[in-house]
Amino acid sequence: MWRRLIGYVERVITKNLQKMHLATKYDMCLTGCWFSQQCVEKAIKGALTLDNISFKPIHNLDEPATLLPEIWNVKHSMADLLRLSSMVVSSRYADTRYGDPTKTDADWALRMATDIFETVEEEFRRRDVL
Repeated sequence: MWRRLIGYVERVITKNLQKMHLATKYDMCLTGCWFSQQCVEKAIKGALTLDNISFKPIHNLDEPATLLPEIWNVKHSMADLLRLSSMVVSSRYADTRYGDPTKTDADWALRMATDIFETVEEEFRRRDVL
């Protein structure tokens, strides 16, 4: 069961990574940030699920990340996670407080999401679930 669940999560995340690369390549900054946030959210929630840790069905990153045990080795700060979440608020909720993300923002989000995905994936492999 775990292999199937984690395999599904990995496929969803991999598709998000592909979309992030395309979006940043074509200066679709909001789209790139959106898929970066989704990638990070799915990676963190996949890790929590594997560890049988319950979490609320929310889309911000800070609350689920606080539940993540240190063994997962996700090193990004809460400020980084909040920054990434705020970049996509305007796209989901028509909130103009944050403004549209720039190419620099999208590139940063892509690097952060890729780093978190690879870190979580490494732990999945160490546990022999991938």
